Amino acid sequence: MSENPYETPDSNLDVPESREQRPIRGIVLGFVTDLGGTTLFSVVLVFVYATALAGQGMNAADIGQTLSNFETYSFYGVISIFLGLAMSCLGGYVCIRVSNGVNLTNPIVLGVITFLFAVLLAWDAYDLIEFVVLSVVSFLATLWGGRKAINRRREGAVIEA
Repeated sequence: MSENPYETPDSNLDVPESREQRPIRGIVLGFVTDLGGTTLFSVVLVFVYATALAGQGMNAADIGQTLSNFETYSFYGVISIFLGLAMSCLGGYVCIRVSNGVNLTNPIVLGVITFLFAVLLAWDAYDLIEFVVLSVVSFLATLWGGRKAINRRREGAVIEA
């Protein structure tokens, strides 16, 4: 800062350069976040639920039967769905942050890839209507996570300016 009080202050008025976009990296890491996080939390949830069932006196065969035939809208099913949706949201967020995306194109691609992967793995796990509804909600969660990342970047740009 200059010693002259009548001189204008020094300010950096350069427009920040836009970052290089990396859509493939963002989509891949978003997919890994979604799939890996869902798998990790599912394993933890199965362990906790199996431990709770064992604490109630169930033997290993009954626990295996209960875990393989759970109802979609049971407590275990609802927690599992919410954890999966949270990971879809986080996957969309990671997709935008890593790819430096400025719109929802990359999370849309991520949502389509995730849907196709779900068709391959879980087509017969749910009824058709449940599968379609859960897939649409998962797709929307991915877009919501991407939108949150875009909004956060805009807020950061406003603060820096």
